[in-house]
Amino acid sequence: MLLFLFTAALYARALHFGFIWDDPVWFYRVAGKSLWELITPLPEYHFYRPGTLLINRAFMRGDGTFDPVPMHAFQIGVHLLNVALVARLCRELRFGRGVALATAAFFALYPLSHQAVAWAAPQHAWVMLLSFISASTYVIARRQSRPALLAGSLIAYLLALSVQESAIQLLPLLFLFEWRVRGRFRVLWRSAAPWLFVIVSLGYLAFWLWAPKYEGVTTLAFDPEVAWYLLQGLAYPVAGLLGGIPEWAGGGMAAAFIGLVSILLLRRRYWALAIGGVWALCEQAATWVGLDYAYVNLSSRQFYLSAFGVALLWAAALSPDCSRPRRRLWDVAGWAALALILVQGVWLLTGFQQMYAHGATVQSAMLDVLATADEEDSLLFVNYPDRFEPYRRPYPLGYWGLTLAPVRVELADFALLTTGYAPHTESLSVLSLGLEGRDAGPYYVNMRGAPVAESTVYERAREVDAVYLVSYHSDGTMTLSRAGAVRKGLASGEAPVARLGDVAELLSAGVSVTTDGVCVDLEWHALAAGTSTDAVFLHLTPPGEPPAAQADGAPGQGLLPLWTWKPGDLIEESRCFVPVNGEIPPGAYLINVGIYNWETQTRLPVYLPEGSVLPDGVFTAAWVRVPEG
Repeated sequence: MLLFLFTAALYARALHFGFIWDDPVWFYRVAGKSLWELITPLPEYHFYRPGTLLINRAFMRGDGTFDPVPMHAFQIGVHLLNVALVARLCRELRFGRGVALATAAFFALYPLSHQAVAWAAPQHAWVMLLSFISASTYVIARRQSRPALLAGSLIAYLLALSVQESAIQLLPLLFLFEWRVRGRFRVLWRSAAPWLFVIVSLGYLAFWLWAPKYEGVTTLAFDPEVAWYLLQGLAYPVAGLLGGIPEWAGGGMAAAFIGLVSILLLRRRYWALAIGGVWALCEQAATWVGLDYAYVNLSSRQFYLSAFGVALLWAAALSPDCSRPRRRLWDVAGWAALALILVQGVWLLTGFQQMYAHGATVQSAMLDVLATADEEDSLLFVNYPDRFEPYRRPYPLGYWGLTLAPVRVELADFALLTTGYAPHTESLSVLSLGLEGRDAGPYYVNMRGAPVAESTVYERAREVDAVYLVSYHSDGTMTLSRAGAVRKGLASGEAPVARLGDVAELLSAGVSVTTDGVCVDLEWHALAAGTSTDAVFLHLTPPGEPPAAQADGAPGQGLLPLWTWKPGDLIEESRCFVPVNGEIPPGAYLINVGIYNWETQTRLPVYLPEGSVLPDGVFTAAWVRVPEG
């Protein structure tokens, strides 16, 4: 029970991870389809998986939208059921209680399973649930000679095949189970039960190969790089390398696995070696045969299929044998190794969870923006993450990051998936903007959209309703904020409150004070383009004292600099003050604004509407009181 509660608590954050990657494409595949269309081959789908489509359809709401929370809850619940079935299967296969519990713990906390559980789309946990049911029922049916249970095992196997074709990899294991139950190898080939599964599998495989499918994903690959990538999963995280297995230690993984096999042989745990090894290798066979590395290296969810075999191998090698006289030194070493490996598994899982949480936060902020916009609006997102990965990879081969919002999926599609409507969205990236924050953070980030200069962003801003920017921080968090908007050649209709040189007029400055700080919404009227070294300063200043907080920089958080401005345009932007000394003390403050040249350290003159010039190039746009607390 403690293992279930701990695993559930560890994955609980996934309930708020929303939709990612190509979820809109994936889940919209079932929209508008009849039951018959879902159970027959779909020419636009890469696979034939009617069970998967029916499960997805069960989560679709009446208006054709989806709620990610119950879908994530379903994934976590299936994983927990699999943990229980792993322990049950071990016991049915006559492994000791200690091995069964250790295998269940290793399986529950296997870090390479994270993508399969924390993402709403993968079917790997679903197919394994049905495979475990089929395997356990098969063993019981053969031990007790109960044909009805054997039929139930076959039905579960067929359902597993309908969810994902990888279930066919259970076949070699059924022969091993038959041998384990009967106790004699020579009766294996005369047993009709496993051959019944072979006949059904061949019929299914023939239909699967014939069924019309979208080409381009599955092929006869036999890619050696895929084999090496998948074999990494056999080297369960080695205790002591809490950051993962670095590239220089890649060769040590093979040595670790050789040592593992040697321990199993020395301890005479032959059945654990046979069943665990065959399970781990067979469950990845189809991936190696049919998919190339460009697809597989992004798909750590594939490791879920072999997780039981890997967990059984390590649990059997390290767990003490309660049926033999106690060997204190070995028992202590075994328990210590088990504990350290589980600690590493939890450590890596926690890191993956944190990475997904960072992506989910910015994705949720994006959906909030789209939910409050009009359907006719057009929004530009700059530096939005396509995918990101930790600088320190947990394993030498593969991509271990998060594909959050690939370019081939419009951001608006994520809103359509949950609300049924969304404004138009565009994506661009300005590589130089925010580079310091990205470099200081723990992730290497690929951003959506073509890399462009600020002038291109300004031109696009003149055609859309608003511009939003993602900022990156050293702790890995990402924040989405409204950078501003440009109204092309639109007369303001209101008198300016100040003119700053011959470059701009300030039309308004709206102040807001929240628990997060003090922010100012500025509206400018462009008179002419500034220079490339011109910037706006905004100071929060106690009367007669130096500034307590500042919000300096190019307009639009750097996206709409003065040198890109077009005469006659209206530019809206928002700025939030950054405290000079860690916090903004309560009290009354002036909000001073101006334009300065950071290269020459000079300020543009400020003129009031009647023509008088203000001293020091500073205009007091407003005053504000910062409350206590």
